[in-house]
Amino acid sequence: MVTWDELKRWKPEGLDSFIDLLVNSRKKAVGGGDHIETMDLSTGWEGEGAAAAQQRRDRLDRKTVLLLKNIGELIKATAEAQEGLGEVSTMVVEAESRASHFGFKISADGTTVTDPNPIKKSFGDLISPWDTDHEEDKKEREEHLEECKVHVRNARKKADEVDRAYEAALLRIAGGKVKSSGRLEDPNPGLPKQPPSNNTEEVAAWWAAHTDAEKQALAEESPEMVGNLDGVEAKYRNIANRKLLNKDLQQYKPVADRLEQLKRANPGKSESQLLSRDELLQLKYYREAKNVEKALTQNDGNTQLLIFQHGGDETGAKHAHAAIAVGDVDTAKHVTTFMPGMGTDVSKNMDRVTRDVANLKTEAERQSQGESVAAIGWVGYDAPPAPWESNPGKSIKQWDFSVLGTRDARMGGDGGARFLEGIRDSRNAAISGTSDVHQSLLGHSYGSTTASYAAAQARPGVIDDFGVFGSPGVKNGSWDMNVPQGHRFVSLFKDDPIRTANVGAGFAHNHNGSLGMDPYDDSSFKKLNPEGPDTKTTGHSGYLVSKSHAQWQLASIVVGKAH
Repeated sequence: MVTWDELKRWKPEGLDSFIDLLVNSRKKAVGGGDHIETMDLSTGWEGEGAAAAQQRRDRLDRKTVLLLKNIGELIKATAEAQEGLGEVSTMVVEAESRASHFGFKISADGTTVTDPNPIKKSFGDLISPWDTDHEEDKKEREEHLEECKVHVRNARKKADEVDRAYEAALLRIAGGKVKSSGRLEDPNPGLPKQPPSNNTEEVAAWWAAHTDAEKQALAEESPEMVGNLDGVEAKYRNIANRKLLNKDLQQYKPVADRLEQLKRANPGKSESQLLSRDELLQLKYYREAKNVEKALTQNDGNTQLLIFQHGGDETGAKHAHAAIAVGDVDTAKHVTTFMPGMGTDVSKNMDRVTRDVANLKTEAERQSQGESVAAIGWVGYDAPPAPWESNPGKSIKQWDFSVLGTRDARMGGDGGARFLEGIRDSRNAAISGTSDVHQSLLGHSYGSTTASYAAAQARPGVIDDFGVFGSPGVKNGSWDMNVPQGHRFVSLFKDDPIRTANVGAGFAHNHNGSLGMDPYDDSSFKKLNPEGPDTKTTGHSGYLVSKSHAQWQLASIVVGKAH
């Protein structure tokens, strides 16, 4: 089995150049196939020679299809291996981070994980049996030691599985066991019609293997598949999602028109009195689409629609999800993703979120000295409502207090991590080698809690800088974030009351509250003072005010200059 020291040298980026070679080989083979496909051997030529030429052409067709199939299988197997390497790398970083934070020792071969400084019973425990903090600290440390052991064990096991699976796949291809069917004129010859999995590295490799013409056709003909698929280039996600957006605007507009007519004919009646339940749902979809359409006009229309999805039973989401980029995510030197918090609703706030990131982009580019910036407003999760707005007219007992828990943040973190990994992987797959894109993640209010779960789950190397502002709490603490040391930042106005939302913080022995650890109490988060001579608005809503010192600081995170 692979040793721990060997595993620390395993990097998924090591397979980038081989995938690049395979992708380029497929595109050359597709080009050759195009020439074969255009051969006209039937016009003005008859007899045995013509028949022999046609047979030869058919053999070339079949051999080229088989070649494309073998290349496609190589891309699939290598992308799966790269995905496995990514999982191993994440396990290694998490184990090393936990070991470093608590002072554990992982042996060079990975067979043992020990605690050189365990917490032992003291004389104070004997004379103060009612003080349980010492015992709780001891128990927590032992639990972290066991978790570290599990990470090490799982990483070595996964590495062995990845190695064996890749070897078996390569032997199968080399042994001529790949079978092919179809002809060159079939769409995307040699590649599966859909990505092999939802893993972003595999998706990115599968997508990169297509020619530009094939990508364009998929975006236009299968927008439901392409639009929200992490690992696909932003250019084509935008094409697909705008197609879906226009479809919704046309489909649901009659309901909005009908409502206006009914209002004029029935003054004083509410929408729920005038429309059926199904019509009310269609009206909701229309308003979501209209707000997204309006938001896309920001930055003189230089925007990209990266997520567009209605809530409902099919998606598992309660509300619509959307993500709009200002700038070009595929080419920008700096890409930042902003996650807003409580009360954010696509049907009401998407225009404001997009305006905020457009202003942030302007300031970031002013600081970047000519380097391009793309800023994304990401509402890819169900942000919890403000409790007092959740059930208007109802008593406090019927309010929605989900904002005091982490359920929505955890679910948002899952999607957020995939989204960020997808950007990194699509950028890597689009060029030879590894992209030098600088990627940052920002979170405000409850969105900072969500962002912390994304930062904890994203692979190492995906997020370069991480900033939270007006934060009620983050997952565990900075040691659990897959973000480089010294690149985690927290900003807080003195009159921002948000810290009171982290129920229980300061009372538990580990200082965590219902929303996790207060990042302002975490020494590994660098503290940024948002107040400056140009500060006019403070409090919880003052961080993204245009041309303010607080915005200047956030922009410095975006371009990698915060300190």
